[in-house]
Amino acid sequence: MEVNRCVAALAAINEVLMKECGGKKPKVIFIGEDSFVITNPEINVPETVPYEEKVRIIAESRWAKNLAEGMCKKLFGAELGTPEFQKCVERVSRKVAEGVLR
Repeated sequence: MEVNRCVAALAAINEVLMKECGGKKPKVIFIGEDSFVITNPEINVPETVPYEEKVRIIAESRWAKNLAEGMCKKLFGAELGTPEFQKCVERVSRKVAEGVLR
């Protein structure tokens, strides 16, 4: 699929840019087949915390919630305040958290 090639190219470009610019490598997090986010959050969870708890902590962070809310509204067309919007935010924030932990 053409979108996947585009995403892979974008990820490769970002990796090179971050390396050359001395920054931290961003993470590419796939939310759906065509939706992704390139991010580098400043969320630190101790290594001793179990995986599911790490996912919960990151997914419930203001950073993940804000990202998920924006994506649900602008990319997925969910209406603010609806049950569908809330489900979308929960799903996307969890996917973001799982992606950050990869």
